[in-house]
Amino acid sequence: MRKLILFSVAFLFVGMANGQKKAVSAPASLNIKPKIEPPILSVVEGSLRFVDADGNSAIDANEVCHLEFALKNTGFGDGLNLVAGIQSSGSTQGIRIDNRVNLARVPKSGTINFRIPIQADMTTVQGNLGLKVSIEEPNGFNPPEFALDIETRAFQSPMVKVADFSLSGDGILKPLAKFDLQVLVQNTGQGIAKDISTGLKLPENVMLLDGEEMQRISQLMPGETRNLTYSVIINSKYSLSTVPISMSIRESYGKYAESWNQSFAMNQQMAAPRKLVVEAQAQEKVNIEAASLKSDVDRNIPKTSKSNPNRLALIIGNEDYASRRSGLSVAVNVDYAENDAMVFAQYLEHSFGVEAGHIKLLRNATSGEMRGGLDWLSNLARATGNESELYFFYSGHGLPSDADQTPYLIPVDISGDRPEMGIALKEVYEQLIKFPAQKITVVLDACFSGGARNEELVAKKGVRVRPKEGAIPENMVVLTSSSGSQSSAVYQDKKHGFLTYFLLKGIQNMGSSAKYGDLFGYAKTQVDKETARQGKIQEPQILTPPALENRWESWTVE
Repeated sequence: MRKLILFSVAFLFVGMANGQKKAVSAPASLNIKPKIEPPILSVVEGSLRFVDADGNSAIDANEVCHLEFALKNTGFGDGLNLVAGIQSSGSTQGIRIDNRVNLARVPKSGTINFRIPIQADMTTVQGNLGLKVSIEEPNGFNPPEFALDIETRAFQSPMVKVADFSLSGDGILKPLAKFDLQVLVQNTGQGIAKDISTGLKLPENVMLLDGEEMQRISQLMPGETRNLTYSVIINSKYSLSTVPISMSIRESYGKYAESWNQSFAMNQQMAAPRKLVVEAQAQEKVNIEAASLKSDVDRNIPKTSKSNPNRLALIIGNEDYASRRSGLSVAVNVDYAENDAMVFAQYLEHSFGVEAGHIKLLRNATSGEMRGGLDWLSNLARATGNESELYFFYSGHGLPSDADQTPYLIPVDISGDRPEMGIALKEVYEQLIKFPAQKITVVLDACFSGGARNEELVAKKGVRVRPKEGAIPENMVVLTSSSGSQSSAVYQDKKHGFLTYFLLKGIQNMGSSAKYGDLFGYAKTQVDKETARQGKIQEPQILTPPALENRWESWTVE
């Protein structure tokens, strides 16, 4: 009976289970699409630009550049998971730019700036790089693609070197005498020089008073210059016959620079102490001329193989008037008069064949020194005999006397209020003809009207007068820088008076065999033309005695 009951209960559970299974619904699937809030992206007009380190709008070898643009979102949602796809074409050698760049989120109603780096290495070639950029949005809401072409430039090496140097001071190079050294550093290569370092090395017992031994120059463009100035002194222990000075130069690559060294002879005459300012100039990729602290006529002086012991010369350059008299402005100084005299003396020695011992050079001469110089020349002419050929050159202030407008050369220790205390031009002529001479050449880069290169030596001479013209003695040719009441100007770019510059330029162009007629005619024409171009009137004069007629024109430089 018990078994029957258990079987009945089991059968009941099975039946219930079967009935419950039939009541379950069949499985079903739902396809719910996500809600889309797309961005609407566009490149902001005017935001696309190429940025390079040196600003020349080209990809130079070894340069880091950037492509910049801004994306604006005017859509319904944020711009997410954006990718910039970049295709390169053309001159791709040496250029590294990722072909896929992940971009940051551009929020709804927002604008984001982007920068894609471009790296060029040393192997970059000359040509053009084409870039096509497409912005990819995951749901296909891509903005229009854009493209641009950029010039690529092959590597151009710099070359940093000393282009010129100048040693200047009062008198000669000797112990206990201070001197200034100027070194003009220039990038003569076609590439940009960066991280330049210079190191000046002086010998023992030669000391630096001013300036830094180690100097740094951040960058020099092709053709650009930098003027380094040092003040130096030699102590009394120095015993060598020369002063060797050197400068090491390095730039960022470590191989495009030349070091410099120069030996200066003790007891040599130094250039006039003057600060020369050279403006740095960056040039295009063209022929680069070596820069210089000197004028073009100060270099490459024509040399004659002939030496004439009968030629004698007195050269005077009076520049510094202000330091000799209180109350005078430096504006009254005669710019580059010392340089006029020094370089003219060099031409006399090298082009005219005048022996060095027969040339007396006076710089910033006093009245006593000028008269002493004239006595020296006259006495040497006496000793040489009637075959002597005399040269007298003067650059400085000239003034007429108030009484009769007689022209005077003004020494640096004479007041402009009393020009008659100076050296009368007729006194110069009398000294030159004191003893018979075969030929006499006088060059006066000074005016005698009261006008001056910079500023009149005395205020009352602001009204220019016509100086009295005396007779020119026999066998003498006089070349003056201006006529009548005209002033004589300075050629600032060339660091000379106009007459001196073009006279030397004529010798440089024509050589030592140049004839006086051609040479003086060239100088006269060029001074007139160049001063007129600069808005001035300056007409040089050629003065000769009737007895010479046209014979002086055949006189030659050598």
